[in-house]
Formats: sequence, C-alpha cells, structure tokens
Amino acid sequence: MIKVLVICNPFAGGGTAQKVGADYEAFAQQQNQYNFTFYYTKKPNDLEAIQQQLDQFQPNVVSIVGGDGTVNEVLNVQDVHQLTIHIVPAGSGNDFHRLVYGGISMTESIQSVMRTSRDKYDFGLCNDRYFLNGVGIGFDGSVARETMRMKVPFVSSKWKYWIAIFKNVFFYRSLEVEVETASEKIKRRLFMIAVANGTEYGGGFRISPDSDAQDGLLNLILIDALSPIRRLFNIPKVESGKHLSAPFVTQYKVDKVRVKSQSLMHAHLDGEQMSGNLFDIQVKQGITFVV
Repeated sequence: MIKVLVICNPFAGGGTAQKVGADYEAFAQQQNQYNFTFYYTKKPNDLEAIQQQLDQFQPNVVSIVGGDGTVNEVLNVQDVHQLTIHIVPAGSGNDFHRLVYGGISMTESIQSVMRTSRDKYDFGLCNDRYFLNGVGIGFDGSVARETMRMKVPFVSSKWKYWIAIFKNVFFYRSLEVEVETASEKIKRRLFMIAVANGTEYGGGFRISPDSDAQDGLLNLILIDALSPIRRLFNIPKVESGKHLSAPFVTQYKVDKVRVKSQSLMHAHLDGEQMSGNLFDIQVKQGITFVV
C-alpha cells in the first residue's frame, strides 16, 4: 500500500489551505489503496515536527498543501527530496505547481496524488538551503524582505507584495556586485540578479521564460542599474517575460554561480527572504514529482 504524508500549511493563501486540507481529508477517506496521514504545520519553519512525521510514518509520497514558501520549507527537511513529491496549490504564489501540473483545478490537484506517472526535475542549492523556482538577489530580494516585514492589518499578502514592489521601484539602491561563473567574472552595479530553475517566481512574474527545469542548468539573469522611471516602465515586461531582449539584461546558462558584495545583499529563495554578503548557488538533479 502506498503511504502518503500530507503536509498542510493552514496559514498559506490567507487561510485558503485550511479549507483545501479539509477537502483533501474528505477525499482521502474514500480511498482504499492509499494510506494517508495529515500533518498541519504549527509555525513557520516547522522543520523538526515535519521530520518527526517523516520518521514515524515513512511515506512513499509527500504531498504538500500550500504555496511556494511551504514547498520550499518541506524541501529543506532532511532527505525529503529523495522521496516523491506532490503539490496542491493553496498559497499566494504557486509557481512551481504551474510548471509541473499546468492549470488544473483544485479538485484535480488533490486527485492527482493517485497518479502513477513520475518525472524528475532539477532543484538548486544556495549556501545551505534548497530551492525549486529560483533565487532573486537585489531588487526582488529587497521586495521579499519588505513584504515579510510589513505590518498592515486587513491587507492580503498579494497586496503587501505589490506595495513593496512600488516602494522599492523608487527607493531601492542598486549595489556594486561581483558575479562569478565557471567562464567569467562580472563586476558592476546591478539592479537585480536572478538565478532561475523554473520560469516564474513571485506569483507569476516570468523572470526566466527560457528556463528548463529538467536541463541540469540554471538561468542566470543580470539586470543593470536602472533609474526609478525606467524600473517603473519595465516591470510589466518582467511580469510578462518580455524583458530578455532589453539592452540592460544579460542571460547565461550556468551550473553554478557565486555572487558577492561588500554591501549586505537581500535575497529570496522561492520567496523566502535571506540576507548576506555571499551566495554560492549550484544546480542539483533528480527530485521526483508525481506528474
């Protein structure tokens, strides 16, 4: 019998995941060939408790109910990427779910856990943390930090994200950064550095439309320092994925990259904020998904 551990972040999507989890449990009760166990996370980075669930239940499949942040959290539990992963989209950003499953309905997403087909996807490692979609350093890292720190009652995560974007359009200061790949070293002021495995992050921003999450490589995208007005007019291009031909954008295919600066850099991994003066990033291969 196939054993499925369902990990649900009840706070994802402003509480949407709580209802999705209840619907999932109702579906699971009707199944005979699968043994389901549900765990609802109690706090952000509930890694120790998730590890205990894995050790006790020993699942074949880990099914994650939440957004990209929840998926990232589970991915960073010890050895979970050696199991088969399934995603039910219930967060404010569900970018990797769209990449793997397309635009299926919530009911279809839940039912798809019983599919027998599997496929392998790349993932990445930044310093000591794994990611699926990508790493954003500079502008979008500052946006992620601002969004997480924002305390505005009755405002959704999506609106906080857009408020942070417009604030950083006008006030973010581009940094002098050194970017080192296997073939070259680049040192200049950059507005944004994206190291992408998937095509999208940030809830639908097509930062890297040329990415292939199964090619064993990451797409490195460098955006030069821009004035606030040029930033404002080019954000729609980044959202739609039409920015790569712009003269201030450079793209590379890499298996690893090092980004460092004397200034403190803000970054995000799949939307989860981090800061530092050095980011060592490399591609990993072979995480298995129900598809």
